[in-house]
Amino acid sequence: FGNVPFHREEYTAAQITAYFNLDLGQIRGYGLDTEAEKMLTLLALYKIRTLLDGNLRLRTACDLKVAVDVIKAETPVDFVLPTEDVLADDLRTAIAACTDRMELTTVTYKK
Repeated sequence: FGNVPFHREEYTAAQITAYFNLDLGQIRGYGLDTEAEKMLTLLALYKIRTLLDGNLRLRTACDLKVAVDVIKAETPVDFVLPTEDVLADDLRTAIAACTDRMELTTVTYKK
């Protein structure tokens, strides 16, 4: 019989809202210095920005795009998510400021 075509039903929402929660209290609770806290915060913001700016094909036939030009936070009220370029530059600077305190751990798995 070959391939038997099956129809597909698709359901879509009129609007999808993405929420991101960055727990600054937990980052502060690690007991790191200010430079390391800044680096972790910038890394989290960079990951959010790259996700939103990237290919948002999270499921088959589900291509999402950000519908607003400016991404704002509810708290703190005046915070606007910077562009990927700005975050990347700030993150490079923050990593460079922390490199003297970073340690490299090599993990080897032996079967």
